[in-house]
Amino acid sequence: IPTSQNQLFFTTKNTYKINKTLIKSLNCSPDSFIQIALQFAFIDIFNYSPNTYESGGLVKKFYDARVENIRAGNHLLVEEFEKIFRKKSEEDNNSDKSILLRSIINRQSSIMKRAIPGHGLDNHLTYLKRFNLKNQLPLPIILKETPKYDQFELTTSQVSKLPNNFDHELAIMCYGPTVPENGISCSYIVTDCYFRLCVGQFDQTGSGNVRGEKFSVKVLEYLKKMLEILG
Repeated sequence: IPTSQNQLFFTTKNTYKINKTLIKSLNCSPDSFIQIALQFAFIDIFNYSPNTYESGGLVKKFYDARVENIRAGNHLLVEEFEKIFRKKSEEDNNSDKSILLRSIINRQSSIMKRAIPGHGLDNHLTYLKRFNLKNQLPLPIILKETPKYDQFELTTSQVSKLPNNFDHELAIMCYGPTVPENGISCSYIVTDCYFRLCVGQFDQTGSGNVRGEKFSVKVLEYLKKMLEILG
């Protein structure tokens, strides 16, 4: 779906072969399962784990409630990806891959559980940065590094519920990337019946939606591979 605003393109995918019931039957959090598939798809294409944003919901126990980020990007993921999908040896077996993959998904679930009630990383870093600037104190190195910790190459969000007047067989919520160059946005719906994905990208080269289309195909590919390993 091309738009007229700065050549923003969207790609949508829909499958009934992947759904919440199937993922839960493997004793996995559906959201954590999908977030790791997004990481694997990105690593497959770009060979690194991106700075990633996923909305953690409104933390209502704070005044002027705020949204925390459930981070999925992780420097460990590239090596773990290699072990599961690329390294081949006589000692390879699906049991070892299953154990490693399940530990990755569980780690992401743990990050999610900490972030939702407000114990995540990003709000604390933002407060630290603003406090130090306000009080003219030196910034820690992590807050001065480039690329910055709050610039997200991959922005993601699960659409948990669509309005009742929407056609649920067709509807999708989508948004653009927050980083113009190489940025990818990814919204998704996972129900007991289907999985739906919408990937957005800016086209600054005139090549169309090549990156977004490739990424969306890879997401479905790794969701299926992960189901096979854990199944």
